[in-house]
Amino acid sequence: MPPLCLAACAALAGALALAPAGAAARQDALPSVSISDVSVTEGDAGSTPATFTVTLSGPSTATVTVRYSTRDGSARASGSPRDYNGLSGQVTFAPGETSTTVSISVQGDSLVEPDESFGVILSSPVNATIADAAGVGTIVNDDVARTLSIADVRVTEGDTGSLPATFTVTLSGPTTATVTARFATHDGSARASGSPRDYNGYSGQVTFAPGETSKTVNVYVQGDTEVEPEETFYVVLSQPTNATIDKSAGNGVIVDNDVARTLAIGDVRVQEGDTGSLPAAFPVTLSVASTATVTVRFSTRDGSARASGSPRDYNGLSGQVTFAPGETAKAVNVYVQGDTAIESDESFFVVLGQASGATVTGGTGTGVIANDDVAVTTLSVTVEALLDAKTGSLGLRLGASVPARLLIRLVRGKTTVASWRRDVVAGKSTLSLSARTAKAGDVVQIAAKGRDGATGSAEATVAAAP
Repeated sequence: MPPLCLAACAALAGALALAPAGAAARQDALPSVSISDVSVTEGDAGSTPATFTVTLSGPSTATVTVRYSTRDGSARASGSPRDYNGLSGQVTFAPGETSTTVSISVQGDSLVEPDESFGVILSSPVNATIADAAGVGTIVNDDVARTLSIADVRVTEGDTGSLPATFTVTLSGPTTATVTARFATHDGSARASGSPRDYNGYSGQVTFAPGETSKTVNVYVQGDTEVEPEETFYVVLSQPTNATIDKSAGNGVIVDNDVARTLAIGDVRVQEGDTGSLPAAFPVTLSVASTATVTVRFSTRDGSARASGSPRDYNGLSGQVTFAPGETAKAVNVYVQGDTAIESDESFFVVLGQASGATVTGGTGTGVIANDDVAVTTLSVTVEALLDAKTGSLGLRLGASVPARLLIRLVRGKTTVASWRRDVVAGKSTLSLSARTAKAGDVVQIAAKGRDGATGSAEATVAAAP
């Protein structure tokens, strides 16, 4: 006999010794009631019966009853969700019966949790004693831990507006409980702030209703026309409920779609003119049309031509060239000042500077101011004059170094007797003029002007023809 039973057994023996013989006999004659333990797998939904067996130690000629009620252990019959349905009542053994059952409904769920227990307690027996008053019900957990993961995604940015980068969040299996997790974006090489920003920062919560296993998170990527490497950002999961996190970070890759756009400026050559100003139009070209506005700064730079001083050769200029979406050609007009100075060809430059939406590859255009002024020289002219008195014809034999226009005057003393205008070619020319008033001894004076501006003069005394 175990030591701990000695005192109890001794007390029981004393009680029996003191009790009347009839009472002891009746106590010994009563059968005893016991209740079994039971284990049941909970399931994911609905309810499953945990069936406790209540037994009578032997048949009785009298009806035997005993009360029962459930008691919480680690399992709970209240709250949300509850683990089992609490129950109380009475079992009855008709004469001759020795076994009956009590069924307690266990609630299924998909929560990952340890095994839980509750009790069914017997009390208040009639026509019997209680040998084992407590049945232990064990609820065996059958749920596998659900995990959350978020996928990576690649998205091509576009040139304008925004496009969604769609991250898929997956739950490893369906559950009867609602599963949630927080999410938030985090910068990598891509930025959610500044100007221009690469994507729109975003945070929130994903919620899986019972049975759902897939959700999406849309993060909007901003389009631009900058040529740049691929950029990354992240969507990170945290604070899960009813699940654990397997893969917490989704990697978002922004794929650049922009072709390298280049800017170049061409050369130009312009005749300066003698007065006023003329535009030297420098062509500025964009290699590939853009869907966004492209700009580039420019300014003039002196070479041998000067934009200051007196006289200046051209008007200095600076400013900006703007290509609207779709445009690829523009011009910069720099005005060249005309003059009549005889000089060498001169040059100046238009230089491209800071650009937006493209890079500058051919950044300097050369403007050549072509001189159109000719040096004026002295025109060589000779003349011989013979008078035919019979016909009144004055014959001139002329020599000119270049084609020229002549003013011919017949002078007697200080008086101009007659005058003529004639054109001559280079070399020797013969002219016959009607001059009935001419006399031998008169003087023929020639004033000549060449087409190139050269001038000259000559004179001869009229001689009588032989």
